[in-house]
Amino acid sequence: MKKQVLSITAAGVVGMSMVARAAEPTQQQLLEKIEALEAKVQKLEAEQSKGPSAQDVDRTVQNIIQDADRRSHMLVDYGTFSGGWRNGKFSIESADGNWSISPSILFQTRGVTTYRSDVVTPIRNSSGVVVGRDVSDDWQNGFEVRRLKFGLSGNAISPNITYEFIWSTERNGGLFRLEDAWTRYKFNDNWSVRGGQFKEPLFHEQAVSAKKQLAADRSLMNELLANGETYVQGVALIYEKGPLNAVAAFHDGYNNRNSNFQDYPTNSFNFGTTGRVEYSLLSDNFKGYDDFSAGGNTGQLLVLGAAASWSQSDRDLIYHTIDAQWENDKGWGAYGAFVGRYTRGIPTVGDTERYDWGFVAQVGYLICPKWEVFGRYDYIYFDSASLPAGTERQVHEITTGVNYFVHGHAAKFTLDIGWLPNGSPVNADGMGVLANDGNDEIVLRGQFQLLL
Repeated sequence: MKKQVLSITAAGVVGMSMVARAAEPTQQQLLEKIEALEAKVQKLEAEQSKGPSAQDVDRTVQNIIQDADRRSHMLVDYGTFSGGWRNGKFSIESADGNWSISPSILFQTRGVTTYRSDVVTPIRNSSGVVVGRDVSDDWQNGFEVRRLKFGLSGNAISPNITYEFIWSTERNGGLFRLEDAWTRYKFNDNWSVRGGQFKEPLFHEQAVSAKKQLAADRSLMNELLANGETYVQGVALIYEKGPLNAVAAFHDGYNNRNSNFQDYPTNSFNFGTTGRVEYSLLSDNFKGYDDFSAGGNTGQLLVLGAAASWSQSDRDLIYHTIDAQWENDKGWGAYGAFVGRYTRGIPTVGDTERYDWGFVAQVGYLICPKWEVFGRYDYIYFDSASLPAGTERQVHEITTGVNYFVHGHAAKFTLDIGWLPNGSPVNADGMGVLANDGNDEIVLRGQFQLLL
């Protein structure tokens, strides 16, 4: 029995040894594996040492050139939307043209020096009682941010629905306020309707943007008689065909903005109406009419305009105006306007009626694409009921200056000087004019404008 067990054990060991030897690779197999590995290594080394083909190099260079060209035009495309600098402004638009938005910034910084002769200053004692007066010349000088405005404009849903929203900051205190907020729907080739808050379609000098004036600011006549930039809340029906533009508006009353729907006395007026007609005599378009400079003109422009408005509350306020603008392709441009203001029913001033009127005339000449000179004269005649007794009722303003266009209206310097031989009966410090009744006043302004 013992011999039998030993025999079986020996046989098992021999069997296991034979299996182990059978599992080991032969020398030939090892040599074949080594040769296969060497072939793979040689192939990898060859691929790593191989340089790009001429086609690969050309393709890469072409891609770089195309990308640089696209970036130089500030244009990027993402699917159905594109953004870039077009027609003098940055905009983002859909491929079908139904949606667009254009942001804008207007910045005007100004240095002003004002001289007034024979300014009367009360002399008061320690109790505040006036005991005399001092008469002497006065100089005022300083800097200000005259205008800082932010805007969004474009179209929504359809090219026929346009909009504009503009906010500005106050010169004193920097308060933020809304100026324009309107949308316009064009329902056929000639007719459209606009609703919201917008400049009253009355005076052309006001309609021309502050960024496209000849001088650093609009005329004193526009400021004192027409009350500067006037906004209304309401709706306007607009007709445009060939040489004729016309607009009729119904609104809350003259210069009544950022207010609710309530009537007088909560707000200034109960209602107002305005109508304006413009006719182009030399062409069927109004190219250049939104600008007092003749730069970029390719032909002549001559537009006649007339407008009137009526606002009603406990009094009636009626404005009327006629104006004309002419420009040619030789650098010359001229503008003139007459403005009348009739007010009836003002018991607080001791008179039920008054009529004030004035006019402005200006001319500009573009010496070369970079330099422009200009001159302007405006006049106001105040009714005796409009000012306190003894106040000078005639106001003259004579202004001359020069513009240097760094890049059109987008970046320009303006230097002008104005002379008021009779002074001004009231302050218009937004223009650099201070009250100085009946005496000489000189205003020197230097302004830089940046428009984005």
